[in-house]
Amino acid sequence: MNHPFFSVIIPVYNRSNIVVTAIASVLNQTYTNFELIVVDDFSTDNTLLSISALQHPQLRILSNQHQKGACGARNTGVDAANGQWIAFLDSDDYFHPNKLMVMHETIGNHPQYQVFYSAFTRDHFNTQTIKLECTGFSGSHTAILPFKNVVRGLSVLVVEKQLLHSVGGLDEHFLARQDIDLYYRLSKHTDFYFVPTPLLHITIAENNRISLNEQKRLQGWLQFYQKYAATFSAKAHVYQAKRIVHFCLQQRRYKEIAHYTLIYIYFKVKNVFQKNIVNNHS
Repeated sequence: MNHPFFSVIIPVYNRSNIVVTAIASVLNQTYTNFELIVVDDFSTDNTLLSISALQHPQLRILSNQHQKGACGARNTGVDAANGQWIAFLDSDDYFHPNKLMVMHETIGNHPQYQVFYSAFTRDHFNTQTIKLECTGFSGSHTAILPFKNVVRGLSVLVVEKQLLHSVGGLDEHFLARQDIDLYYRLSKHTDFYFVPTPLLHITIAENNRISLNEQKRLQGWLQFYQKYAATFSAKAHVYQAKRIVHFCLQQRRYKEIAHYTLIYIYFKVKNVFQKNIVNNHS
């Protein structure tokens, strides 16, 4: 298959026990014009052996020759992809059977969009509780993303490959918040379309999640702020600085606490001043 409509990319590292479920959820889709690219990020267990044993004409297996991290593995897959549209899937998540069918129909019905995402179901810390997450919306996302990641994890994302390349793919320097970094860059070029139907299931494992590593989480907030501060409104500066101070307090990083507290105060005053000007002229 030289030109599939979708290229689904699964990055994996040392998850031989669960990645097969993610792979099966893609290969069992009701829509079949896709290729599945699994990128092994230099695993040290038998992950590569497990996925290599799977034989399917739509499955391609790539191996990084050194560990590049999840973003690097995804970029490896994107670079090799033949599809017009890229769909990501984490190795511990899985697609609902109609994920690609619904997305294909939605893309056809809304050709003005280049980024799509959907509602999803999730569990939490290996409990039996299944929750529906359906908080997205269609339209411009640039203003909301500095305050809230309404898109959520990369497993929900379907993006036109050409646009993904034009914004530089995933930033491999980010230790956390790689998803919000990509979404913010994409939002500068296109509106996002939200599908309220849950199309995948996200597993929130107790271990091995970057979001649970507070040091990396703080670094992600710092990287995002430093990269995009020049584009933020005063209100966004206030929110970002407040969150950074919160995480810095947890890490007892007093130099950053002082620095971002001053930023918070400066833009808080500026925001109030700007509101007063608007009110006086209305």
